[in-house]
Amino acid sequence: MKNLIRVLSVMVVWLFVTSTPAVSAVNSYHCPDGICSCTGDSDCNDMFTNAGCGDLSYCTTTPDGKVFCQCLQRPGQPSKAGNASRLPFTILAVDLQAGKVTVEEKKNGPRATIPVGAPLLRSMKVGGKLYVRENSTVLVGLRGALAAQASKKTARECDKCRNDCHDAVKKKFHLVMKDGLEHGDAGWEAALRNCLSDNGCTGKDCP
Repeated sequence: MKNLIRVLSVMVVWLFVTSTPAVSAVNSYHCPDGICSCTGDSDCNDMFTNAGCGDLSYCTTTPDGKVFCQCLQRPGQPSKAGNASRLPFTILAVDLQAGKVTVEEKKNGPRATIPVGAPLLRSMKVGGKLYVRENSTVLVGLRGALAAQASKKTARECDKCRNDCHDAVKKKFHLVMKDGLEHGDAGWEAALRNCLSDNGCTGKDCP
């Protein structure tokens, strides 16, 4: 019995050693003409880690539910800067003729339009994600554009702002309508202009 167990043990070890090893999945991405592409989480992680992608990259979901990403490859060897964290922005519009995309960082938030190189732009679609490398000059400009857009009031907000200022001035000055125009005590027009300016009801915020 002991001999039988010993023989079986040797056979199991021999089969394990001589059997063909399982083929492990190899992450892969392709960079023809400097445009890197990947499909699937592991392959895309490999691409962003090793391909030396530039400031901008694009990701979307394929019909079968896999992630698909592209990026422009930096010339030379991959660098730490090229592999830095990337921040996602949702693509709202793609203008192939102008070479620009409109994006937002948060849903229904401020929007900004930025230029994108033609090779990457051709693949982009509304609803996909534009990833911008952290601390890049592109991100600085994009954040600035989003902040400027956020400071602008809507048409309704502008109308309310003007009406509130007008009501405030009417409480301090006697105003009457004459020939379709308002007339009042000296200084009311200056007071109205100051109120509009102080509350952001004029200029770039409320054209």
